[in-house]
Amino acid sequence: MTTELPMLEVSPMAAKPRIAVEEGWPVKMDRQTAARYLKEKHAIPTTAKTLANWMAAERGPKIRYLGTKPFYDIAELDRWAKDEAWNDESPARRAARLRKRHHAESRS
Repeated sequence: MTTELPMLEVSPMAAKPRIAVEEGWPVKMDRQTAARYLKEKHAIPTTAKTLANWMAAERGPKIRYLGTKPFYDIAELDRWAKDEAWNDESPARRAARLRKRHHAESRS
């Protein structure tokens, strides 16, 4: 099932830039679209609310603003999904593992 994503068409007089499309996905995405992209492209189950919470906590993929509206770059979403924080380790396990490593390093 292919879903069509809306292109953001603007008049020449508008202040907003045109949004390019890459592989059927906009290059710059709002939270709803970014959450759907992460879910469909990278199998990361997230919602727009989760992305908003991550932004407030200074976690998750980096954002840029177009005016006052936050947007996510497709390249940043791909980088974050590949390199950063997404793995099967729970935050509690990660914290315990880091504490254990820090404790071992401090004893050396």
